[in-house]
Amino acid sequence: MKKNILRVFLIILLFATFSIIFGFSSQNKEQSGGLSQSITEVITNQIKFIQDKSEQDKLKIVDRIESIIRKIAHFSIYTIVRNFINVAYVYI
Repeated sequence: MKKNILRVFLIILLFATFSIIFGFSSQNKEQSGGLSQSITEVITNQIKFIQDKSEQDKLKIVDRIESIIRKIAHFSIYTIVRNFINVAYVYI
């Protein structure tokens, strides 16, 4: 009984994750780029080495790091999906 409840909960989390993926996929280029850039700026603003650079150098660094952040985000969300499926059907 408890296993079935946990399995249903994990399936609900899986569908919630799919909804998040669908929401991100439905964003246009400007919205998606703006979100990625704002997250990248928050991260880079925490790094002292980057804070000491000129504004022009900061923009170059943010542009380079943004693609890495996007790739990590894609990898992470699909890893979460895989983990939910794995736990729901293999370990329970």
